[in-house]
Amino acid sequence: MTAESIDDEGYFHHKGERWSLLGSALPVPADASVSGELEHEEVLAVVNIDISECAVCGTTDFEAPTTVVMTEHYRMVPSRCCNKIIWYYEGKMDVTGTRD
Repeated sequence: MTAESIDDEGYFHHKGERWSLLGSALPVPADASVSGELEHEEVLAVVNIDISECAVCGTTDFEAPTTVVMTEHYRMVPSRCCNKIIWYYEGKMDVTGTRD
């Protein structure tokens, strides 16, 4: 899955096919998960937001809002300007760095 393969409506495109991410089990890669292991979380919402700067490449030239794919604990932002996927953790963490 690449940032360019996810459209503004939250559909994943691959080999001419299109699948809605809403309600699907989204794989959260080990290097982005709190546990350090591959996790799967259900996509609860797909929203579009205006951002002022890409967190990866720093571009400020956006023609359209940015898509955010939301699960219970994670936010996935496909940054199409640099074709990177940015992961944010939105859950609670205890002092050892594990989620509750």
